[in-house]
Amino acid sequence: MTWSAWLVETTTGAVGPQVPLAAGGSWEITLNGIESWTLSLPDRWLDTVPRRWWNKWQASALICHSCPLWPEDHPWVLGPVTSVPKASTVTSADKQKTVIDTLSGTGLREILRWRKITGVVDWTSNDALDALKNSVATFTGMSLGTIQEEIVRLAIARKAGRLPIRFDERWRQTGLAQDDGHTRNYEGWNVANNDADKLITELSEVIGGPDFMLRPGLDTRADDVWRAYATCLHGLEGQPWLPQERQIVWDATAPNGPVYGLDPAADAGGIRTRRWATGAGEGAGIAMQVSEDDGALADGMPLLEQSAAYQSVTNLPPLLDHAQADLAASSKPTVQLDLKVRGDHPQAVVGSWHVGDRVQVITPRLRDLDAGEHLMTIISARGGLDSEEIAVQLQED
Repeated sequence: MTWSAWLVETTTGAVGPQVPLAAGGSWEITLNGIESWTLSLPDRWLDTVPRRWWNKWQASALICHSCPLWPEDHPWVLGPVTSVPKASTVTSADKQKTVIDTLSGTGLREILRWRKITGVVDWTSNDALDALKNSVATFTGMSLGTIQEEIVRLAIARKAGRLPIRFDERWRQTGLAQDDGHTRNYEGWNVANNDADKLITELSEVIGGPDFMLRPGLDTRADDVWRAYATCLHGLEGQPWLPQERQIVWDATAPNGPVYGLDPAADAGGIRTRRWATGAGEGAGIAMQVSEDDGALADGMPLLEQSAAYQSVTNLPPLLDHAQADLAASSKPTVQLDLKVRGDHPQAVVGSWHVGDRVQVITPRLRDLDAGEHLMTIISARGGLDSEEIAVQLQED
């Protein structure tokens, strides 16, 4: 088996017991989203392990891949246990019944859904609430990806907020023009809308907004303790895609190639011709912007409207960015390609590519794709821990 898993301390990343995978498990990764995973364990194995290594939220799982092409354990998914272990019975092909425990969870980013950005201060006591409500975290002259980093830094600087997240200074961009496009204010009173993950997502969704992922890694320290961590990766100003180390080519026309089972689709269900965006405020005083596809309407497309709320946005220029980004994303059919990847193939071994990478896919002629090369972004991947087959979804740029 080339997949393996360990239990991990969530706050420090210290790696604990290796998990015996009784019946495999599964994982799923989505670009700009939160991973999910399940581990199938021998019945009552968890009873032999101290609870802190599998307790909900306190513990995490690290899933790794290795194969002859890449023999060391390559981290693939890292994140907290989010459910109580569940016992069930599975029946094999030879009718043998086995009781297993299922442990499941998400990616580390899930914890950022439950962290509030209360300006630049943290709650200390109710006597200090006025100071907290008047606190404002202001980031200006930064790329949106760098602002995402700053949000994460604030989120993990809270009381008991420690997480094994690292930052790569190569992607930090400051000193940009201090206009509304590079400025964000997060006010302490707005706790209803200032979830860290929500704010990060909003920045990814503007026109040219950066992709954002927490990508797992693994190292050893002087004390010889394995430690898992996640690196904060994001796109750059003018280049929203995640940084990638190499150019990736997947040739679906080659015999015994790295990919197969191509299934393209063009989805027009999300087309809109007018997008509304609302921000902070109430009643007639609410911040509001609208973007409309004049060209499509002139060509005979009907008026198709949709609205989205961005309560943390107080200034109109960023709100217009949201409306325009929403319209651009829904102005034409989305061309996607589902395919299967051989995770142990020399041209597609797990770890040589990641969700968020751009791939040159060479295809034969298909219903919704012409023959030839297509530059596409990997937007999701999922697989089982008992197989090298990985289901990947790509989207055309």
